[in-house]
Amino acid sequence: MFDQKKIDAIAERDATIECFNITLTQNTLNFPLIFSGPGCLFFDESKNLKVKLYSTSTTSESIEVTSFFWSDHIGLIPEERYFELEAEDAHGKTWKNTRVLVQRGVDIYPSGSVLELILTNVRSLLQLSHSTIGASALITVNGNYRMPFNEFIDNGKGSKELAKLRLPQGTKTVEIVQKDNRLEISIVDSLHPVELNSLFYLLEGISIAIGQLLEASFIVLRNGNTYEAYIQGSVTENTYTLADAIVEITPRRETELSDFLQLYMKARPKGLNHLVNYWHRLKDISKANTEAAALVLCVNIEGMVKNYFSISTDLDETTLKEISDTRNFIKSSESNIPKTGANAILSFLGSPKKKDGISYSHRHELVQRDR
Repeated sequence: MFDQKKIDAIAERDATIECFNITLTQNTLNFPLIFSGPGCLFFDESKNLKVKLYSTSTTSESIEVTSFFWSDHIGLIPEERYFELEAEDAHGKTWKNTRVLVQRGVDIYPSGSVLELILTNVRSLLQLSHSTIGASALITVNGNYRMPFNEFIDNGKGSKELAKLRLPQGTKTVEIVQKDNRLEISIVDSLHPVELNSLFYLLEGISIAIGQLLEASFIVLRNGNTYEAYIQGSVTENTYTLADAIVEITPRRETELSDFLQLYMKARPKGLNHLVNYWHRLKDISKANTEAAALVLCVNIEGMVKNYFSISTDLDETTLKEISDTRNFIKSSESNIPKTGANAILSFLGSPKKKDGISYSHRHELVQRDR
């Protein structure tokens, strides 16, 4: 298990995990290439997670090594270019990643090989000798965020500040604390286990609710006698504000956020992938020029419409009005979307049909006319 000093170091992405044995095994069934030896997991100057391995089992005299690094491939990277990582550290934890690209950062010598590879993430699972009821988790996120904080904390400077948000949700309690340039999210469930995927869903829900992107830098999770740790390969150092908040974020008014998260966590395992993908693409829009941003937005809206309105079902009048209002907003001078993108979006929003073949937008016009 990690002590607070190690948690802080990993969260700040300024840590090294020494490993007495690291193995990289090629993802192929036929005579896989294997690199093995001591090394470490560490963060480079750009805060990216990497693995460094000194392997004496593979040398420049190996025919397999020569064949692997001198073979050309065109188009998509083939699966055999990826390796499975297993790294045993000095504290008994085994860190794993099933898809590590071995392409750059490899030096082959007559005496062995030195590899320094970028990792998307690593995950470890440790079985403890004693068990507990329920579960607990800690998530660290870089950056400063807008939250409806409802409790004071000691800021270490002889005073207190409103920087903690406590959200009781049944048997589970979520506490979010802003510490300098880092957010710490703790989850305690007195009865039920907490799955790792549910923690990513929680971050998604908070992100969409407050309009800012939350990316986990480090996660530790305890379920019964199982201790799990997850380190993200790369995270943004800046806080990305991608949209307006859809819940109230005024201090001590946490009800809307709490209610939204409970609904989101209940619905997320059943789907919503298109909604989440749309949200993450907003980050790409913020870095693109106007025309490119309009195209990205247009493609995302098209995907959303086709996914959620592809099955011929009747929508309630509230949804019909939202579609109509959106079309009117885009048509008005209030919208700054370039003409090409605006026309495409209007086309997509007007195209879904009801069971009787009438478009949603036209149906709403008929309803208003009848009134």
